[in-house]
Amino acid sequence: MRNLQIESTYEYGSRVGLWRLLRLFQERAVPISVFAVAWRSSVIRGRARDRGRRARGRESRLALDRLQFVSEEVEREHIRRAVASIERAAGARPLGWYTGRLSPNTRRLVVEEGGFLYDADAYNDISRTGVEIAGRPHLVVPTRSTTTT
Repeated sequence: MRNLQIESTYEYGSRVGLWRLLRLFQERAVPISVFAVAWRSSVIRGRARDRGRRARGRESRLALDRLQFVSEEVEREHIRRAVASIERAAGARPLGWYTGRLSPNTRRLVVEEGGFLYDADAYNDISRTGVEIAGRPHLVVPTRSTTTT
């Protein structure tokens, strides 16, 4: 059942609130991370597409839902579409990746997609860790370290 009050909260955030915060951080030269649900989000609709270009150079993290229950081909397509939508909205590819509910294939698919400095799909530490995925070096920056540093 729809809840119009909650919907108005989300509308305010994507229409006004996000842009006020971005402006404040930019004025004060504060680096930020942005978590956005990629291709289904209101962040990529309407004015957000144009205004998002101002966020260039900022770090974007992507979240997709319940990928452990889809095929590898579907997950690969979701990742591709998520990257494309964030790129359209922000004017640049995201530097980092965060899925939240990853599958056993997610990290490998993210490395195969390429273009990321790291992923933040770990909660086991506050230290960054280098790993090898499909024969390639990859940096894992646990989510806790992104919220505590």
